[in-house]
Amino acid sequence: MVDDYDSPWKEAIERYFSDFMLFFFPYAHSEIDWGQPLWMMWLPEFMEPEFRLRVEEMEEGKTMRYVTSIERLAMKEGVEKGILQGIEQGMQQGMQQGKQQGRLEGKVQVLIRLLAARFGPLPERARARLEAATEAELERWTDAFVNADSIEQVLGSARD
Repeated sequence: MVDDYDSPWKEAIERYFSDFMLFFFPYAHSEIDWGQPLWMMWLPEFMEPEFRLRVEEMEEGKTMRYVTSIERLAMKEGVEKGILQGIEQGMQQGMQQGKQQGRLEGKVQVLIRLLAARFGPLPERARARLEAATEAELERWTDAFVNADSIEQVLGSARD
């Protein structure tokens, strides 16, 4: 069973509103067409243009738009979906960057092992240069390793 708190108030308004208006606002009472339902009170025609102008002036200052519950839920759902997509995309990018970094480190380690096997222990400066290298440099040095007679021929001079 649903509680009905509104009906008594609505009934009281319907029953006593006309007398209330007559007693407290006699001029306004005389302007109301009491033959219409109360919720359909009409302004006299000569007042309508001014009323419309005042309402428009009042609404110009208001920029807040009404948001329905459905719109609010849709926005919340959209934000949540966007966050999840952002997290997923970030994870994928992180994994790709991790894989790429891992491949790069693997190339560095292979080239260090190859150079050490052919030319003996690497100077610390050469090791640091290899560890700071770009992928393009590592590929160029790996290609140069095949025909090189020294570490300097692979990595170039210290001034490169």
